[in-house]
Amino acid sequence: MLNTRRKSIAMLYLTPAGMADFVATDVAILRSSFEVRPVLYGGKLHGIPDVLRVLQAVARTNANVSWFGYDQAYLAVIFSRLLGKPSIVVLGGFDVSSEEWPGKRIPEKNERRLKSVLRGATVLLPISETISNLARRFTDRTDLKVVPLGFDPGEFAPKGQKDGSVLTIAYVRRDYLERKGLLPYVRAARLLPELRFYLVGKPLDNSIVDLQREASSNLVFTGWLSDGALKEKLQRAAVYVQASTHEGFGSALAQAMLCECVPVVTDRGAIPEVVGDTGVYVESGDPKSIAKGVRKALENPEMGKRARARVVKLFSLESRRFALLETIRGLTK
Repeated sequence: MLNTRRKSIAMLYLTPAGMADFVATDVAILRSSFEVRPVLYGGKLHGIPDVLRVLQAVARTNANVSWFGYDQAYLAVIFSRLLGKPSIVVLGGFDVSSEEWPGKRIPEKNERRLKSVLRGATVLLPISETISNLARRFTDRTDLKVVPLGFDPGEFAPKGQKDGSVLTIAYVRRDYLERKGLLPYVRAARLLPELRFYLVGKPLDNSIVDLQREASSNLVFTGWLSDGALKEKLQRAAVYVQASTHEGFGSALAQAMLCECVPVVTDRGAIPEVVGDTGVYVESGDPKSIAKGVRKALENPEMGKRARARVVKLFSLESRRFALLETIRGLTK
C-alpha cells in the first residue's frame, strides 16, 4: 500500500559491485522528500526473478528512477507505460557509449533496448554533455536534460599536509586495464621510482595478477578501502590520475579534485567537462606521458586549489538535489 503522506519512488540500479556512491547519493537525495524503494537488478532475491521485482517496484510506487539505461530501465519503462506511471532514466556510461564495449560497438540487443528506453522514458537525465550527445545518436528527442553529478565540498575537503603521493581509484577487472588506464598507470609508476603510487579498488577478477606482475615496489595495491580510509588517501595524495579511454563523468575524479589533488587526465569522454583547465592532460595508454604529467602536476601544486574551486562552483550537491527533486515533484503532483 502506498504511503498516504509521502509519494513513493522506486530506484532501480545495476552496478558491478553493489550500490555505487553516486547512486547512493541520489537515494539519499530522494529520501529527503519521498519514500524510496531501492531495487538492485541482477539476480533473483529470495527466489523472485528480476522481472517480477521490477514489476512490483513500479506497481507499488508513484514513479521510478533507473540509474543507467540497462535492462532494469528497459523493463521499468515498459511497465511504467502499461501502468501509467512516470519513469526517469539517468544516463551515465556504456549504456550510450560504444567506447566502453569490446570492439567499440554496443551489442545489437543492448542497442535495441536502449532505443526503447530513450523512446519511452518520461524524462531522460544524462549526467554530462558528453553523455547527452552520445544518447542523441540513438534518439531524435530534444528534451534531454543534463544534470551533472553533485558533491559535498564539506565531505571531501583537504586536510593536513600533502605527502606527494599519486593515486587512482577503480575496480580492478579485465576490461578496466585499458578502459580505466590501470595498466598504463602501473607502468608509469615504474618510471618514477622515487614516488609512492596507490591503486585503490576492489579486485573483481584475476586481472589483478597481471597488474602485480607489472608493478614496481613503489606501487601499493590497497584493495577495497572504507569511506574514511579512502578520504584520508585523497587528502594526503598530491596527484590523482584518471587515465581512462572514456568516462561518462568521473565521480572519483571530482572527489579527488575537492581534496585538492592535481588531476592528471586524458581528454576522453566527459573528463574535460569536469577538469577544464585545472589539470594536466596526458595521452591515453601512454605510461611515459602519464609519468611526465605526474611530474608536471607535482611542480604545480597550486592547481589543486583551482581544481577544488571548479568542482565547488560547477558540481554542487545542492544543484543536483534541486534538479532531481523538482523533476520528480513535477511528475507526481
